[in-house]
Formats: sequence, C-alpha cells, structure tokens
Amino acid sequence: MQIIRKSLLALSVIAFLCADVCAQDLETRYFDVTVHEDVDIVQLYSQIHVNEFEHLDILVGGDLSDPTQGLKECLDALYLEVSDILDIHLRTVRYKIEIYSSKLDLAEVSVRNYGYHKHGSAYYSFERNTLYFCAEELRTGILGHEMAHAIVCSYFVVPPPEKAQEILCGYVEFQLNKKLAL
Repeated sequence: MQIIRKSLLALSVIAFLCADVCAQDLETRYFDVTVHEDVDIVQLYSQIHVNEFEHLDILVGGDLSDPTQGLKECLDALYLEVSDILDIHLRTVRYKIEIYSSKLDLAEVSVRNYGYHKHGSAYYSFERNTLYFCAEELRTGILGHEMAHAIVCSYFVVPPPEKAQEILCGYVEFQLNKKLAL
C-alpha cells in the first residue's frame, strides 16, 4: 500500500511539472489564455498587428517590448476593436483561448472534444466558451473573426444560426484587414 501511495505521489508531481513546462497560462482583462508547448510567444506576438487600433493606447499598462505582456495587451485591444466593429460591448465576460502549435494538434483537440475533425486553423466553441487557434497560421483577421463569434454568441440569448454568424464575423475580419491594409 505504501508503494502505491508513493508511486501515485511521484506520478502527480511529474504530471504537475509537465503541465507547467508544457503550457503557459496568461490572464488578460477578457481572456484566460493557454499557450501550449512548442508555441513561440515571440513569434506569436509578431503575427498579431494592432498598431492601428485606438484601444492599444488606452490599455497599455506594461512593457510592450516584453512579448508576453505585449501579447496580452494586443488580445485585449483586438477584443475592444472587434466589439466596436460589431457595436456590441460586453465588458464583464471572460473567454478562454487555447493556442496550439500546429493544425495537427488543433485537429486532435477537435476530435477529442467533438468526435470529428473540424477543418481550418481556428474555431470557437460556444459550449466550452473557448476560442481555439493554430499558432502557425494565426493572423489578426482570423483572431478577430473568432472573437466576433464569441461576442455574438454571448450577446444573444440564443446564438444566431451559423450562416448569420459567418456574415457578421466575415464583416469583422474584412474591416480589420482593411484597417491594417492587408
């Protein structure tokens, strides 16, 4: 019995240490972000462009030369920009963001969560209140598109049909890309 307890204790310590090494958790005003293993935060931060957004000036409370702090500020600035485009301002909600290193990792998560492979490099799960992204293909427009899904689903008592959501979210992505001249 003593050996089993020691083995379980050792396994729990290893699992705790592995979880700490494998993923990085960040907290922003609007998001609880998990950046999974093999995702380079410096690279991720460089992929998100929010320099043209007025909200970045309002939010900046830290050193943007620090990629982790910069990523947090960019996510919040983009959330506020998407809220402005939709004219839906939900200040008290929190969402989860999961960022995986590859499309293969993201596909494995969708199979585990839904039993089938969701195509694409990003999606929003209303049931889990979570935005899922593939780091290698993450761009400002894609991030804003999925944030728009989260905002629209949170705003309405019953989430709109998927096609109506895609129209709104496509509009947000178009406006972001236009503003960034992409």
